[in-house]
Amino acid sequence: MKKYLFLLLGLFLAAACTDERDFDQIYPARSSYAFDAAGGSVTIEVTSNTAWSADKDADWLTLTASEDRTQLTATATANTTDAVRTALVTLSGGNAETRQITFSQQNAGFTGRFADLYDLSDKPVFSRNGKFCGGLITEGYLEDGNTAIKAPVIINALTGERRQLEGSTEYYNLRAVSDDGQVIAINIGSAGGTLLIRGEEHITPEVEGHRNARVEAVSSDGSVWVGYAQNIDTRAYAPIKWVNGTPEVLSIPELNMRGTALRNGAMARGCSADGSVVYGSEWDSQGLIYWKNGQLYYPAQESSEIKTILISSMLTGGLMEGEVACYIRMTAEPYCISPNGRYIGSCFYDYKSNGDEAPATQIVYPALVDTETGESHIMKFESVTTFAKGMTADNDGYCYGNSTDSGDALGWVYDYRGPSMTPMNEWVRNHYGVLIDQNRYIINVSEDGNIISGYCVEKSKKAGTVYMGWYYITPEGLVAQQ
Repeated sequence: MKKYLFLLLGLFLAAACTDERDFDQIYPARSSYAFDAAGGSVTIEVTSNTAWSADKDADWLTLTASEDRTQLTATATANTTDAVRTALVTLSGGNAETRQITFSQQNAGFTGRFADLYDLSDKPVFSRNGKFCGGLITEGYLEDGNTAIKAPVIINALTGERRQLEGSTEYYNLRAVSDDGQVIAINIGSAGGTLLIRGEEHITPEVEGHRNARVEAVSSDGSVWVGYAQNIDTRAYAPIKWVNGTPEVLSIPELNMRGTALRNGAMARGCSADGSVVYGSEWDSQGLIYWKNGQLYYPAQESSEIKTILISSMLTGGLMEGEVACYIRMTAEPYCISPNGRYIGSCFYDYKSNGDEAPATQIVYPALVDTETGESHIMKFESVTTFAKGMTADNDGYCYGNSTDSGDALGWVYDYRGPSMTPMNEWVRNHYGVLIDQNRYIINVSEDGNIISGYCVEKSKKAGTVYMGWYYITPEGLVAQQ
């Protein structure tokens, strides 16, 4: 086993607290990486305050460090065999906790298409059919050197062809793209409205009596947009559905999940491929709601459980009993619904007791709502101790998600029929025959299942937690589009 010693200096400021100086720390930005059969290199940021060594257990992988000793580069030779291969790299030093990075490599003869979207902005978007993806890139800066000019880029996943649109300093993020790549939604500022670009046409969605209309998702053909706008008089949010540019204010619940009158309104977050089923949340307590055939449904309320738990008293510092509502929540995720509109992947927020001497702990379980039967499937896996989030669903009722919202996120596939909980990389390997990193998760599955898209979670000292986009197209998916 070969060992490489890389001394890292100057990563922590002299003003760091005593605890940070007393305890050695090693933090690689990634815990796994998958190479394609051709091989290549990947550079991983490593943050440390001690000398550390890297051990590897495979000769096909080589390791080098950058001159400033803040990065580790792993290079894989081509895999000419018919077998997938793996390598384990172990980082250790001082009294720091040992860290491991798992590298794997696809076998020769693999004919699908796998792509990382390294240069696009955090959390790029995907069309429901998976054929187009997009994000913002920084194409320059104003004379002040600080104000970035960001340009939308739309990528044809089948061909790799890229189309860059005119940039602006006002663009905040790309929010949605249609199945033909011709309709895109761009948010203006962190709290402003949305610009819709449809071919050569630029549209600013408006709703009478409201301001800051934002589009969160579009239907496959781009004719339906869903989102929200703020009532000018009450300042409450209203869920909006636009059909061919005409807005409709959707109905909202009278009560929030605390049982009091809804004050902040509600938001629409996503829709089925044809736009017939829309989902979102009431905005007082993020309880999941959806609209189908003109009717409002409130699965958060229908699945609610009231529990008496021990909580910390802010007055005495001791413990006291309190009642909490456990229910299905929905946050700002635009892909939670299956393309056919039947399933919505979400989360059930619960609490578990820690006995009589400690306050109860919040725990999050994956949940799947069936809009056809009205059932809510809450999957309370024993292995979940803190957080397991449902992010999306496919037409077959599989729910996809991750086990944390930041840091070392692990992707999972949940099946309510077991119920079962399978690591994402294992499930993708079994169903698609392709290797992915364990810190990748799926957020979009095409209707035919031939294209999967998602995010890879990376930790960066400079940028914090970053969600890099990726997609995979099966050989059948590539052939079908030729």
